[in-house]
Amino acid sequence: MMMQPMLKSGTKFLALICLTVALAALLLGGWGRFSRKPALQDAAGLLQTERLDAAAVLVGQFLSSHPGDRDALQLRFFLDLKMEHFAEALVTYRQFPAGDSVLSSALTHRDAMIRAGVTRLISQQSLPLESAQLIHALGDSDPTVRRYCAGMLGRRREATALKPLFQLLGDDNWYVRAEAAEALGELGDPRAAGWLLQLLGESDGLVRWNATVALRQVAAESNRAVLRNALQNAKPAKQLAIAIALAKLHDPAAYPLLTNAVTAAEATTRRAVAEALGDFPAAATLNPLQQLAADSDTGVREEARRSLKKIESGGRQL
Repeated sequence: MMMQPMLKSGTKFLALICLTVALAALLLGGWGRFSRKPALQDAAGLLQTERLDAAAVLVGQFLSSHPGDRDALQLRFFLDLKMEHFAEALVTYRQFPAGDSVLSSALTHRDAMIRAGVTRLISQQSLPLESAQLIHALGDSDPTVRRYCAGMLGRRREATALKPLFQLLGDDNWYVRAEAAEALGELGDPRAAGWLLQLLGESDGLVRWNATVALRQVAAESNRAVLRNALQNAKPAKQLAIAIALAKLHDPAAYPLLTNAVTAAEATTRRAVAEALGDFPAAATLNPLQQLAADSDTGVREEARRSLKKIESGGRQL
């Protein structure tokens, strides 16, 4: 009879000990987190007020005593991006576990320089980020963010980015328009031809050139009629760009315009002509390509020689 009260008493005692240990651990853990907050809060405040060097010192001191702390690493990552220390930012990024949300956090940060910095880092280092997030960032208020995201979506050949990239062709920033045109070319969707034709009248030279290159990339049988119609109705300044695209389809309507452009003033134009002439048979293009193969510009000469080899290995008939 005496054993039951003793057992109950012992059980309560053990339970009390376990509860005390758990409570102590909770309090210590909570206190540890609380004691660390002021330093990180101060550093975040310094970041917000552009006192970046002071913020970096605080974060560095904190990490020396709390290595691997995620909040501190994220703050350091933001500082590296803000200060455009991209090599350091990459080192910091690699300390996060796979699948961490730090890239997403940087891409949605209220500081435009941090958002721009992370898109540059992602682009240059091919860091993993879902295309849906890049597409959403095409609407960012900062043109650098829009530009880098457009470029990445083009290189990924992200088909779902077709319409969002089209919307950027009317962007206020010329660099964004140029990047969007290049991205559409890399996507290679024939439906983009009509949009790119509109850019051939752009005032900015890079936008026009990227549209010219992209138009050739998206040229296909499905838009041949559109391109031919545009060629007939276009002003002379736009006709060569359309002819370069039609050459990909071995369209004879392009040939006269290309041969007349072998003496174009700009080397980039002569190079594009040399490439396009490679889509026609040797009998038609031998003389103009030989002329371009002796061009004063190295790039033009190399492109003309590639076209000559292409024709020799399997020319096509007009």
